[in-house]
Amino acid sequence: MAMSMKPGYNVKSDAGSKGPTPQSTGTIDLTPMGLLNDANNYVLQQDSVYNLLKYAWTGVLLPTSVAEYWTRVPVSNDVKDQVSGLLKPLLESYARAKGHCTTFKQTTYPSIVGLASDVYDYAQDAGGKTQDSYYANIVSSIKTLATATSQEQKDNLVETIGSLVDMETQSIDQNIGNAQTAMQKLQEFGRQMKKDELVMRESENAIISKLKDIIGDADELQKKLERCREKLAAEEAELEHDKIVAATSLTYAWIPGVGTITATVVAALYGKEAKKMAERIDDLKKLIASTEEEENNRNRAGATRIIADLTAVDADLRNLHALTIPAAGCIEEVIKTWMTIADALVTLKDMASKDPSAAEAAVAKIDQSQLVEKWNALKVAANKYRQAAFVVEEPPKQTTLEELSKQLHGQAARAN
Repeated sequence: MAMSMKPGYNVKSDAGSKGPTPQSTGTIDLTPMGLLNDANNYVLQQDSVYNLLKYAWTGVLLPTSVAEYWTRVPVSNDVKDQVSGLLKPLLESYARAKGHCTTFKQTTYPSIVGLASDVYDYAQDAGGKTQDSYYANIVSSIKTLATATSQEQKDNLVETIGSLVDMETQSIDQNIGNAQTAMQKLQEFGRQMKKDELVMRESENAIISKLKDIIGDADELQKKLERCREKLAAEEAELEHDKIVAATSLTYAWIPGVGTITATVVAALYGKEAKKMAERIDDLKKLIASTEEEENNRNRAGATRIIADLTAVDADLRNLHALTIPAAGCIEEVIKTWMTIADALVTLKDMASKDPSAAEAAVAKIDQSQLVEKWNALKVAANKYRQAAFVVEEPPKQTTLEELSKQLHGQAARAN
């Protein structure tokens, strides 16, 4: 829902942030400000925003029937018998989380990416060519107003400035409304995931407790699995960040015992980097399947696989819930920046009608060509982001630790 525009109004969010303060009557900043970062990237081109989709895929891929579960986690009949009575509540909790994650993937995440289209459209009018730019025309009209001699010329210039500002602030008003809706939906999703986590963990713990008769020290196994996953995730995150900064389109894969990984990152590894990640995967593979080939330990191997899968799902969905907080904070910064931009425009409009000399002083140091270049840079950045972040409907490839290990060892044998 769009909000009515007025200078310096505040935005409320779960984080309780304060809105921007009105700009002073000194030099007015008409640049994209916080919408474009120091690397000339769109502000939402952040790890926390990108990775929302990565971990949401874990929820979307959750099994919700007994048949789906045992296809995903193949074990012996003895192990199935041990936990069959506990699967129903787990699968019910999976179904709830899957529903929330599916809605997020199909609706909420695209609305976040869609904010870049709002930015792109706005920057197209604010930038472009100097003679056509709304912003350049506002600045040039104010500079002309200060030296206008006839009242008719002054009135026409004030009207032109007012009309241009009104068009821009109306667009900002809509952009703020869209961003607020996206932020609120994201925050609601975070609350849903927190509830889903708690319910899911009860079912997971019940199954793990039951498997202790087979596995022995299940707590120690979980700790080892978590340590392996953390090492792998840390290495992946560093490489993933470089892809995000470069606005690379990311694809994902689901690996049992690991969770959702960024397939784009893995596919780009060669030489030492591939060898290092292959070793991490092999460590995890040995931990999960170390006893699988021993006939008398098939049950232990199956129980280990179940615990590994439960641990991977739990970790990914915890990450998903945690990411909703900084991601909502990024959207809030977009809202606050739009407010500051609107405040600057409205301030200039008021000054132009009441004190043209002060308005001229506020824009005297602004070079229209450089101003237009900055808005054009934002347009390019927003377009680059929305193309890279576009949601592909094809689900992540589901592969195995063995297949991933083989792929990485093959890539390790090749030089960069």
